[in-house]
Amino acid sequence: MAAPLRAYFDESYNQPNPKRPHEPLIYSVGCWLSTVEKWRRFGKRWRRVLRDAGIDDFHMNKYESRIRPYNDWSDRKRVAVLQKLWKSVGDYAMFGCIPMVHRADWDAFIQTRPYLRNQFGKTPYGFCAQAAIGMINDWCDKRNLDGPIEYIFAHLPGQGGALDYIFNTLLKDKEAKKAYRLSGMWHKGLARTVVQLQGADLLAYEFTKRVTNQLSPQPNPIRKATIYMSSIGFSDYNFDGIYFNKTKLNNWGDDVVKANVPLALWR
Repeated sequence: MAAPLRAYFDESYNQPNPKRPHEPLIYSVGCWLSTVEKWRRFGKRWRRVLRDAGIDDFHMNKYESRIRPYNDWSDRKRVAVLQKLWKSVGDYAMFGCIPMVHRADWDAFIQTRPYLRNQFGKTPYGFCAQAAIGMINDWCDKRNLDGPIEYIFAHLPGQGGALDYIFNTLLKDKEAKKAYRLSGMWHKGLARTVVQLQGADLLAYEFTKRVTNQLSPQPNPIRKATIYMSSIGFSDYNFDGIYFNKTKLNNWGDDVVKANVPLALWR
């Protein structure tokens, strides 16, 4: 029997920045996939890094903003801890993916195609969550991994409607249930206690930042954390990212209309 798989998801988005008023607003959902056993070992490693750093959990936004408990960390400690956390992900995650969507393009797309609102997840979150589910199953298909996959999402207010629609749609279709390796509905967890979700937060934050920087009229250099990902083994083989702008959204919209199925059933 194939080893059971587990996928952890968390979202990230940037806020309007008065100092960079033309910076695009991006929404993303990051996901890591691995076996249940590897996630168990990951949890032990991650908690040990946190314990050695003197913290109970890790939150990337607070870390970047130097909010307590990160406010008095030296630069040396900041780099060392972050690298150890990334290395933990690199050693135990089998695959990572992150769909990202331009929020203004998303709003314009939905306004012009309201009939696709349900199929496209109703919100940028629902859309990116569906895309991530499809991306991890495409990766599993190419490597003949049978699953099943347990889907765990970081708890967010109001997320239930979007995820319930996605999973109910898939579970009602026998072929879709098999194709997406479903054993039941989605589950949620609190990122402050489920450390695997902290790993997903790390990914979502980093790539939201990366795309925002790249698309800004005044782009910043590629962040060192992004470069570090390559050094610990992430490549096209085990990582995938998709950025949805106006053109990409319209292309997907056309394909879904032609296929005449909900996006959750279309890959």
